[in-house]
Amino acid sequence: MITLADFDAKFSRHLENTRRWHAFRLIVSDLIARGRPVNIVETGCARTPDNWSGDGQSTLVWDWILDKVGGTGLSMDISQENCAAAAAQVQHFKMACVDSVVGLRTMVKPETIDFLYLDSYDLTETIDSPTHHLAELASVYARLPSDCLIAVDDCKNEQHGKHRFVRDWLSKMEVEPELRGYVTVWRKP
Repeated sequence: MITLADFDAKFSRHLENTRRWHAFRLIVSDLIARGRPVNIVETGCARTPDNWSGDGQSTLVWDWILDKVGGTGLSMDISQENCAAAAAQVQHFKMACVDSVVGLRTMVKPETIDFLYLDSYDLTETIDSPTHHLAELASVYARLPSDCLIAVDDCKNEQHGKHRFVRDWLSKMEVEPELRGYVTVWRKP
């Protein structure tokens, strides 16, 4: 049986000193504790091999989880180059080269998702990336199951990051983060 210690042994040398470490550990621990195969959907994907402190290599981490507990994984990215780079690094994840909002609306069954990781549209100084991430979540939120984890990457601080509008939208529904950090994590009630 897989444990969080297995995750630590595999990834601590790459991630322990990065901004994503605590959130990834929380997410992995939760997915392991489900004790069954999981369904993971990710927007944005790993791009540059071994770019642990930059891209974060989340696609590789989620692929490792699928290898250990089973299930399905889908990563969406608008760039053919990014999809090809990620596909070359994983075994269990499928890549879809599509705008993530469109893909979430048409390519997934939201009611089956255990974990939704939003990390598309590079962080901008404008409202473009926070707006895009809200559009992603809004496209599937009503159909996500209770207990689904939702995480947004690149949350630099409370006022700057991809999570800004997602955080405000969820807060209005009285859904507060389980973890606030560079990766912010919520659980759908």
